[in-house]
Amino acid sequence: MISEIHSGSQTGSYSGSHTDSQTSSHSASFKKLPPRAIRIWQISSLFTSLLLVAIPVVLWFVISAIALWILILAAVLAVLLLLFRLIWLPYAIWKRWRYRISDTDIHLRRGVFVSRETVIPLSRVQHVDTSQGPFLRHFGLSELSISTAATTHNIPNLDTVIAERIRSTISIRAQLAEDDV
Repeated sequence: MISEIHSGSQTGSYSGSHTDSQTSSHSASFKKLPPRAIRIWQISSLFTSLLLVAIPVVLWFVISAIALWILILAAVLAVLLLLFRLIWLPYAIWKRWRYRISDTDIHLRRGVFVSRETVIPLSRVQHVDTSQGPFLRHFGLSELSISTAATTHNIPNLDTVIAERIRSTISIRAQLAEDDV
């Protein structure tokens, strides 16, 4: 039996001393993303939201005939959207993102307004990749991509060491699942 990737803690530390009953697909608990993921989503939201805040300012300079109250309303709405996307939304995404890797499949749970759960049978996995952009590298995070014949599924903002362990574990388990078929 392949040992679990994480211990029961939320910090994502590795523990290789689980028994067979602890690694069964029924007892494997869902894992959280590291709290540093919140900062990544905040940075991403900041860049996109700044464009929304800039629109009223640009409109003011380009079309000075716009009524001042429309400009103020647009600016207030843009700032409120910015605050929503910087403060509440990244935390809500982090709070709801979960994943679990069992002996037979991968479960992904996510969604703030609409909850989604995806189950990926390991026998359908074709390959697993990790990637890092400059922001992820700075925070010691990676994105894990799991490809099947139909699509690619991502687990964002994992600790780099954990992402590499998960990639290796999924590769091994997918090979075992393929051999069983």
